[in-house]
Amino acid sequence: MILRIKTYILISILYLFSLSSSAMGMQYPSSPEEIAFSFAKLTNTIPDIKMIIKGTKRYQDAMAIEKANIIEEMADDIKIKYLKFEKSKNYLVIHTNIVVESVLSPNKDNGLKLNFSDSEIPYFPYIFGENIISVIPDNLEQFRFVYIPRYDLFSIAKDIDVSGNNIMELILKPYFADNKKTVKMDGFDHYIIKAKIAQINIYGKNNKLLWSQTADWYNEDVIFPEDIFVPEQVIR
Repeated sequence: MILRIKTYILISILYLFSLSSSAMGMQYPSSPEEIAFSFAKLTNTIPDIKMIIKGTKRYQDAMAIEKANIIEEMADDIKIKYLKFEKSKNYLVIHTNIVVESVLSPNKDNGLKLNFSDSEIPYFPYIFGENIISVIPDNLEQFRFVYIPRYDLFSIAKDIDVSGNNIMELILKPYFADNKKTVKMDGFDHYIIKAKIAQINIYGKNNKLLWSQTADWYNEDVIFPEDIFVPEQVIR
């Protein structure tokens, strides 16, 4: 009995330490432009400026008569942004709303069930006119359930947003893209970016960190500490 208590205390301490050290606060999500920049960088190609602009909210919200002028106005700005991105570490940050359920059972593993995608292989699409670039994180489907010690789960459960507005934050290291062929997913052709998961963070009510996991190889300094994101509402 004493051994079991000591083991639980050790697990709880390690779990709480991982929460405090793994996630330093939410980062700003990557813009569609940065997704396109990453694709160009990985494929050693010059970014398609018009395609990138077509993926911006300003272009998509504009009336048809305004769109030609918007492309001309934004072109130089996009080029400057790419030059800055090209010198960066090329990490991507993705936010998505998810449903989180606590699983507490005397006969099963305790933890959090993360409902973030109906697809067998989860992906995150970005639309640029007629083109779709989708980011596919390696093995993300393995995180549909994460183990958490039973007693820690009690304190976490109260911070879950039962309306489904919990946030999953993925910090990703892209390593592969293919601009010569597309992949058919859910009936559409996608250009893909494959990425390793550097860090995954789950936030609940009031942006309270529920759970976090960081890859051994990831150095958090690659994302500037001043880039802290306080979301009002995550759309994607």
